[in-house]
Amino acid sequence: MLARLGNVLYWTLLAAGLSACLIHLLAAALYPGLDGWSRMGVTGIALGYLLAAWVIGRAVRYTLAGV
Repeated sequence: MLARLGNVLYWTLLAAGLSACLIHLLAAALYPGLDGWSRMGVTGIALGYLLAAWVIGRAVRYTLAGV
């Protein structure tokens, strides 16, 4: 039971991180007022969201599912 919950929370957090990353990248691509350095900063923040969501999801999965 806890293993399934761990897997569900892992995939949920991964999906949330991916959606946040895609929203930031899309905003950086479509906003005309950003220069090159600002776009790189937004890209870094987006990748940071994705990495944080992945790490938290893996930790929850490891704790609950033992995988």
